[in-house]
Formats: sequence, structure tokens, C-alpha cells
Amino acid sequence: MVDGGRIATWDDACYNKAILSPALFRLTTMTISAVTQFAVCVRNDGYAASLERRKLYQVLPDALASEHGQLRVIDESGEDYLYPQDYFLLVALPEPVERAVLGAA
Repeated sequence: MVDGGRIATWDDACYNKAILSPALFRLTTMTISAVTQFAVCVRNDGYAASLERRKLYQVLPDALASEHGQLRVIDESGEDYLYPQDYFLLVALPEPVERAVLGAA
């Protein structure tokens, strides 16, 4: 979808809906949690420059993305993007490992 000479993203569509529906915006912002999650990349078809297989990535909570089979991941660029959920396996890290991983970022 093109919007004002640029390609509109899925996030833009959600933002536009939020403008039209303040309740949706509140619901979306309330779903963001302080819980840190991690996932291991198991596929990177079409995303070889952005994702490395067998690498650990931080996952950001995004209920709307999850409803669409997507996972919000901080990738190699250091930014968060949506990727197919089946490209990752969520993992639970022991607390000392989680602290070490977050401290290394």
C-alpha cells in the first residue's frame, strides 16, 4: 500500500486505525509488557541480511502482530521489525543469563 509517495507498513495501518479508534490505541499500548523474551532464529528465508539462523534475538511484546502470525524482533540492524513467528522458537533463559545477554546489548 502506498501512502503519500512512500510504502505504508503494517504498523502504519495499525496506527491509522488507532487514530480512528482511541479504544484500540489504549488496548494496544496496554498489551506492551515489561517481560523480556528471547527467541532463537531457526529460519531466515528472504531475510538473510537481517536474521542469522541459530542466533538469539530479543522479542518485543506485540499482541496485534501475534494475531497476524508475526513476531516483533530486534534484528541485526538494532531496530525492531516484524517477522514470521515460525522463523523463531521462544526460549526461557535463566535469570543470570538473561541479565548477561541484556547487559551485552
